[in-house]
Amino acid sequence: MIFALIILGFLYALPNLYAPDYALQINGYDGRLDNPQRVERSINESLTDAGLDAKSVEVLDGAILVRLNSDSDQLRAKDIISDALGSEFVVAMNLADNTPEWLQSFGASPMKLGLDLSGGVHFLLQVDVNQAIDNELQGRESEIRRTLREGGFRYSNVSEENQVISISLRSIDDVPSVLSDFQRTYPDSNIRVSDVDALTILMSLTELRVREIEDYAVAQNLTSLRNRVNELGVAEPIVQRQGRSRIVVQLPGVQDSAQAKRIIGKTANLQFHLESNSSTPAYLRETLPSREFPSQTAVIDRTIIVTGNQVTNAQPSFDPETNAPQVSITLDSAGGVQMNRATRDNVGRRMAVQFIEYRTEFRTVVNEDGVEVEEPYQVAERSFISLARIQQPLSNRFVINGLRQ
Repeated sequence: MIFALIILGFLYALPNLYAPDYALQINGYDGRLDNPQRVERSINESLTDAGLDAKSVEVLDGAILVRLNSDSDQLRAKDIISDALGSEFVVAMNLADNTPEWLQSFGASPMKLGLDLSGGVHFLLQVDVNQAIDNELQGRESEIRRTLREGGFRYSNVSEENQVISISLRSIDDVPSVLSDFQRTYPDSNIRVSDVDALTILMSLTELRVREIEDYAVAQNLTSLRNRVNELGVAEPIVQRQGRSRIVVQLPGVQDSAQAKRIIGKTANLQFHLESNSSTPAYLRETLPSREFPSQTAVIDRTIIVTGNQVTNAQPSFDPETNAPQVSITLDSAGGVQMNRATRDNVGRRMAVQFIEYRTEFRTVVNEDGVEVEEPYQVAERSFISLARIQQPLSNRFVINGLRQ
């Protein structure tokens, strides 16, 4: 029995004797390759033309994995492949598992050494939760002004400073009514009369609401970062929250920190547009590819209804009737007004959600001292992720369907 356990332990320890290969992971900037076989042929041709022998070039899980013989070959191959494929592809240096197939058939794999033993990249990111809170309060400012006007309450100013909204009324008689209305309308806020000015009502978010905004902002960033890390093909990455507003990203085995930073540092935004029709002038028309199926296109009206900056909440769910994916969207007050204005006369027309992803590229320029330096610049990639028909006039809360995933 003891002998059998020793043999079994030795068998599952064997993968650690096979050193990992120096490798390159090639993927599209959106995390996928539309035609991996064509990319594989292009890589083989470029390496052959350069006289560089690779151990293997294979399609693995929708990406290309190139195994090299040494670290110097890895560096050289990265430059060759990057030049051949262009900036539309991610070429990341990595280490690839070299366990033989017969050991893999037993479920044996090498021990994951982690960042301390295998090296890699460590990022500590700060989420700008204060900006998320400011966006919430700015939306409320517009909503408060509209509520006061509709209620016939005269005011001299509504402003926000240090995450506190000040509402200055003109009549002391209006203070009790406004205070009562706002306390009922905004149960997630601390609302009181100023100690300095009896005509001024102060509003701030409760600690519970602040935590909800922070949690939502961090959760959104965690999801985005995990998707981006997947593009690098890292084995057992760590992407987790640290404290109230920080995110730790650890990428064991990744050798190209600059490329990792470019991928993780990508930003994105959304824009909502009406689909173009016969009344749309030619100069306002723009053709966009589908993000999921680039061969499919839609012609949109360039006029922006609202942007992602005006989205205060977005929750994925499934349509109870069709079981298709959908997203429940909440806009700030100003965004709700703009959405209603754009959709109330366009029921039956389709609305597109444009996804804009910004990535950082580098170009060589000559500085004032005559020295060549790398200068960063941003490239925007535009596509649509939804094209759904407007069923009724929309406001600050609505559901988007027509999504694939």
